[in-house]
Amino acid sequence: MLEITTEALVLDREPSGEYNSRVFLYTEKLGGVVARATSLRKLTSKMAAHLEPLTFSRVRLIQKEDAANFQIADALAFDRCAAWRESEEYLREGLRLISILKEGGFREDADGALWETLSNFFRNPPVAPLSGYGVKLISALGFDHRRALCGLCGTGRPKIFSVKQLAFYCQGCVEAYNYLS
Repeated sequence: MLEITTEALVLDREPSGEYNSRVFLYTEKLGGVVARATSLRKLTSKMAAHLEPLTFSRVRLIQKEDAANFQIADALAFDRCAAWRESEEYLREGLRLISILKEGGFREDADGALWETLSNFFRNPPVAPLSGYGVKLISALGFDHRRALCGLCGTGRPKIFSVKQLAFYCQGCVEAYNYLS
């Protein structure tokens, strides 16, 4: 049995059964992890508040030798990213940024530079323009927009990044093929 205690940014959580949840985390030591949280949806759950999206928590993860997934044994929130929750605009952008990690499927690939980028983003108050955060996150993930080519026509300087396809596209291709819908 493997037991790891690490800091994690909670990306999302989804119902799994009547009371359990699947929690999507980006951890300092393991990278992206999907973990099971037993009884998280019960009214008496003590961990629910510590595993809210856009929260930094210290989590203890357990993995049995024959299992591929992790179980959350306990969690303690230490930074709720309060400055990002002050306005609807900041909260919406923060949730959009963490959804890039979840939707992109970055699993079990620890990246110190990415962890530092996320820590710097969310442990400090947001700074305008908020659109710059997305560009920095995409770059930290290894997708350099300055050298990118359109995934369909190959032209330089595309304007749109698709998280689902993990590719850049020019405005003309997106409009012509309605590719991102």
